[in-house]
Formats: sequence, C-alpha cells, structure tokens
Amino acid sequence: MTGTPNAIERVFFGKAHPITYLFMGFVGSGFVGYVVLSAYGLLGTFAENHHETIAPNLVMYTGLLGLTAFGLMYSVWLWVGCWHYRSNSTHWIRYPLVGLARGSTPF
Repeated sequence: MTGTPNAIERVFFGKAHPITYLFMGFVGSGFVGYVVLSAYGLLGTFAENHHETIAPNLVMYTGLLGLTAFGLMYSVWLWVGCWHYRSNSTHWIRYPLVGLARGSTPF
C-alpha cells in the first residue's frame, strides 16, 4: 500500500470513523442485499429467456454462488474492519461496534 489509503482500505484496516462502520453496516448491508436480490431476479429472467441454449439450473446455481460470495465478501470486509478498529482504538464505542458487527456475520 503506497500513499494514503482510499475509503475501502481505511475501513478494512480500522482507520475509519466509527460512524462509517455503523453506516456501512446498516445502510450498506441493506443496499448490498437489495443489489443481490435484484441481480437474482435478473438472473432468473435470463435463465427463463435462454433456456434453449444454456441449462437454467446451471445459470441459477452459478449466479447464486457468485451472489452469495459477493454478500459474504462484504460482510467479512466489514467485520475485519470493525475488528481492526477495536484493536487500534481506545474509544468506548469500539466494544458496541464489534458487538453489532458480530451479530451481522454468518459465522
């Protein structure tokens, strides 16, 4: 990493403001969920319209795998950022922040 980190790196390395983590957790997760559900609907439409050239099961399983990976990557990115923030900060909000992040991760 050279120079100053961008916003994505700041969140990942725990250097962002605590409000950023709360915003990315509540609003960002809702937005990612909306994108995943919208893309899943488009994927179903694609599978329905092109069922003669490619198997719909293959399209849906592959798309579902990719969309699940996208959602999990977002959750893990945010969780690691909250964990680094807890490790690097001395502010009182670090413990509730990690508690909220822990409740949103699938593992």
